[in-house]
Amino acid sequence: MDKIEIKKNLEAFVNAENELALKEASHTIQVFNALFSKEMDDFQNLDQDTIEKEGIESPEKNELNNEIRALISTFNKKRKEQKEKADKEIKSNVLKKKQILKEFEELIQTKENIGFLINGIKKVREDWSNIGHISRDEHNDLQSKFSKLNDEFNYNINIYKELKENDLKVNYSLKNKIIHELKELEKETKIKTLDTKLKKIQNEWDNIGPTFKEHWEELKTNYWSLIHNHYDRIKAFYKQQKENLDLNLKTKNKLIQKVKELTAELPNDHAGWDKLNTALKDLQEKWKNAGPVPKKVNEEVWKSFRSHYDTFYSAKKEFYAARSSTQKKFAAQKRALISKAEEISNKEFKEGLAEIKNIQSEWKKIGHAGKYAEQKLWHSFRTNCDKFFNKKNEEVKAKEAEANENLKSKLIVIEKLKAIDPKKESSKSEFQNIISEFISIGKSTLSKTSKINEDYKKTVLEIHKKLKGDKAELEALNDHFKKIQIQSSANPEKTLQFEREKIRKRINTVTKEVLNYENNLGFFNNSSSNNPLLKNVTDNIENGKKEIEKLKKELKKLSF
Repeated sequence: MDKIEIKKNLEAFVNAENELALKEASHTIQVFNALFSKEMDDFQNLDQDTIEKEGIESPEKNELNNEIRALISTFNKKRKEQKEKADKEIKSNVLKKKQILKEFEELIQTKENIGFLINGIKKVREDWSNIGHISRDEHNDLQSKFSKLNDEFNYNINIYKELKENDLKVNYSLKNKIIHELKELEKETKIKTLDTKLKKIQNEWDNIGPTFKEHWEELKTNYWSLIHNHYDRIKAFYKQQKENLDLNLKTKNKLIQKVKELTAELPNDHAGWDKLNTALKDLQEKWKNAGPVPKKVNEEVWKSFRSHYDTFYSAKKEFYAARSSTQKKFAAQKRALISKAEEISNKEFKEGLAEIKNIQSEWKKIGHAGKYAEQKLWHSFRTNCDKFFNKKNEEVKAKEAEANENLKSKLIVIEKLKAIDPKKESSKSEFQNIISEFISIGKSTLSKTSKINEDYKKTVLEIHKKLKGDKAELEALNDHFKKIQIQSSANPEKTLQFEREKIRKRINTVTKEVLNYENNLGFFNNSSSNNPLLKNVTDNIENGKKEIEKLKKELKKLSF
């Protein structure tokens, strides 16, 4: 996307109202900011003589840049106005609903004219439904009050109006069904899904007429008890989520302060740099594990944390660049021999003997790598050589013994799976525990691994079928089998890396295809939306984005 296209898009977005267009505008602004930032970086990297000689203009003085920045400012102002309007509308809707509740309460006290009461309640319900969006917390509270008034109305009206016995029975059955659905919702772990389902159930309950008076108190008590319990869960979840974000922010601010303190005075020797590097890596790990922070400060906090690391790495680079080139050369040569020794130490004795002797001879010919590196390098090299000469046979035997024991353990686990009784209430929990036990077992004898994995997979799928597992559980099992396949390979790390790289390459390929299609959209600016070529391009973009999301999920699953 070039800046002419960016300007054209922003001119259209400024007057756009739909949310999709606003999101696209945000993306366009990001693209421009990236382009402008690069232009500024390139300009600032030029020396003054070149700028004056070639008459290079600063990006900040570029007319097109200024026009685009003016459009961005107009767009941001409009977004702010829209948000303020939306907030004002929400507040207005809350006041409207509170007024309706007051009218509702006054209306249900009117018992002289049933027709008037029914028509009034009908209008109240219509007015209530026609009011727009309000906040979740306000909705839950106001909807609860409305529902209670609605219930009171239903039973007041029952005093004046005889209902047919069949209607009472149907309503009784429907309300019991809703109570059952509410009980089933206790199994729902996704809070957003729970919130949506609760709103739907409340609307269904309010639309059901009265039932037997002698059962009403019990029904109402059960219903409201379950409703309150679920909303308590929802409130607790969002409260805890906010508390967690705030706590994570405090933790990360402390880490920023710690990094600042550590990098205030930089070391002047290798030992100092090594110590500082270790300390900063530890802080990086703590940062990764600290969890997310409020979105509005996320970028600011990260930039603050990263800036100190940038200073550290820049200074570290300068320090080590000043070291002797000869020592660097010798150290590099010796590290290469250490890597070779490490590789050879994993080979069979007969296969690697000549190689290990050869690199020992090469080591003697290389000069000193410096007092700070030499001892560490020699220790590492000697350790790998000793490992090859002194512990090779013992390691092989130990691995063989461990592999055989693991094979026995896996056979025992498979027998446990076969012994599961699907009729037992605890069968599913037992099934999951046994699966966890299997994957915790290390590698077994390689020649028998494939057969035992096949037996395990077959047994697991049979038990899953007997337990009537759902599609999601089957998908999780397939991921489980994939993990076992990778871990059981001759080189799990290499296999895992290969699978990840294969997915990443596909993501890059599809991403490039999507970008190409998006660039091609410019050819259809004046085309009808019914143009088959345009439809084909937009379909390809949409399908590509879906595939990218699917591939990202697959990649995430390989994070083990």
